[in-house]
Amino acid sequence: PNFSTLSDLLKTAGIEEPATDSPGTLFAPDNAAFEAMDQDVLARIKADPGSLTRFLQYQMLGGAVSSDDIAAAEGGRLDTAAGEPVSTADLKITTADVEASNGTIQVVSSVLVPPTITNAILAEQLAAEGKPVIRIWADNTRKPALDLVEKSFAEEYGVELLIEEVGFGNIRSNFIIAGPAGEGPDIIVGAHDWLGELVASGLL
Repeated sequence: PNFSTLSDLLKTAGIEEPATDSPGTLFAPDNAAFEAMDQDVLARIKADPGSLTRFLQYQMLGGAVSSDDIAAAEGGRLDTAAGEPVSTADLKITTADVEASNGTIQVVSSVLVPPTITNAILAEQLAAEGKPVIRIWADNTRKPALDLVEKSFAEEYGVELLIEEVGFGNIRSNFIIAGPAGEGPDIIVGAHDWLGELVASGLL
């Protein structure tokens, strides 16, 4: 089948299909898309249950979202089930609006990888090369300000900033998964009342 790789990953992660009364949208890469992606990255994702779940949730949206709605998305971005937004420019839809009983499937020709995963890998590569790097998770209200200083900070201090936008309500849940796996950020911007819980649990 064209989508056997995606189907196998969903089964491995134990992700259930949305109910008919709570539809969702799935960006479905075909087998060729998985074959074309970096196989080392795919192997790393498969090896860690938390990363695999986050990766698959990055291919999902809440609600049945049509291709017209995607094209008209405010700011050219969509909030995924992983709590990390995806840019509509990254969506290479080849077959649009496949209707299912529990939502909509958008067939895509490339695999979407969450920035929290790609930057975790990049940070390791930079560290191995002896280049200092700081990973930052920020919510959508604070990330634009950080983006403005990213280049000047690197030039002045020689430190690479890897800034990832994580929805405010998802920073906590994502960190609980990513932290123990060594894929969490160095700095969290936007954390509030639950920060003490992370400290008390030993995650921070």
